Amino acid sequence: FPGFSFPIPNAAVPTLLTAPDGTVLYDDNAPLPFDLSTAHAVTFPSAYTGTMTLPNTTRALRESRPGGYLSGEWSFQVNDYALECATPPISSFCSGGSTTDRYDVTVFTEPLVPRKGGLDVAVYLASDSLTASVAVESPAMRRYADTLSDLYGQAGVCVSRVTVYDLPAWAKARYATGIDVEDLGPCSNFSQLFTLSQAADELPLFFVDAIQFGGGGFGEIVGIDGAIPGPASLGGTVKSGAVVNASDLAAGRCGGDIDVGGCGADLVAYISAHEGGHFMGLFHTTEAFGNAFDPLRDTPRCLCSTACLSAEQASLCANGQLVLTADVCSQAGNSQCAGADNLMFWLLEPPFSRGNLSPEQGQVMRANPVVH
Repeated sequence: FPGFSFPIPNAAVPTLLTAPDGTVLYDDNAPLPFDLSTAHAVTFPSAYTGTMTLPNTTRALRESRPGGYLSGEWSFQVNDYALECATPPISSFCSGGSTTDRYDVTVFTEPLVPRKGGLDVAVYLASDSLTASVAVESPAMRRYADTLSDLYGQAGVCVSRVTVYDLPAWAKARYATGIDVEDLGPCSNFSQLFTLSQAADELPLFFVDAIQFGGGGFGEIVGIDGAIPGPASLGGTVKSGAVVNASDLAAGRCGGDIDVGGCGADLVAYISAHEGGHFMGLFHTTEAFGNAFDPLRDTPRCLCSTACLSAEQASLCANGQLVLTADVCSQAGNSQCAGADNLMFWLLEPPFSRGNLSPEQGQVMRANPVVH
């Protein structure tokens, strides 16, 4: 639009990924298919630190069976928005480009985990109300670990160990209630908190007492990850982890079954499992407006359409004025209006949120380098 401009953060972007037999698995200049499950690979730009993992689509899961991808010489090219902004034809309507940026590129190759794999979890306490010595002895933390294990266990991901780390006093003072999700830049509290993570084969989760969010019709944000997927095994980057509001950890009453609505430890475990799912490469099965879905064919979807809504409601969500709630996406017998019970549904809303995971979601998680 003439006279209209806006800034975008620079992002590392995969350009071209080619297999040893010459098959192009990803081309940044080629449009993605409408059905993302048919793509060789799906990735979304992430400011300053980017990660791409394979396999993460239905097609890729089939191509990598039974023994993984082809061995041999692979080719991987990257660029960034700054380079694109300095290159025609984009440079004609973009300013601030640069051709001098340099990136460190790290490649991990891991054997595919076919059925079951282990996962170590690191909990970093950026909380004024929790210390590691108290947390590890508390019934709430033990319940948290058990519930997290149960949620991931259905995907063949076995939580081997949960290690609790105390962050220093200055970090707790800065981050406990200082995470504002409307400021996600590299120098923000959100991004800088992740730089405190260690370089280890652990899923890094940062417990805080509150997450600041203006609202905008989306309710409360109780967790947010650095990137999808996160830089597994690479600690200390501005994307190395996920933030979890753990203020309800010891709240409520906890019985035998998982009760996200009544047991605070279960709630925090559910949030952790969801954000950890993102870190391991899972996207929301359905996004808020019912117009975007994950790249896996076996996950349930909920559509912004008259199959699930009235004509008036469908018009509103199509225009970004109405979000799909869990009750809409829990219609028994209607496959077009489902998915609220999946761990990776966009909204956490008891009692509909059950934490289910599909077989393909489990395969993507077990293919992540953090699972061993």
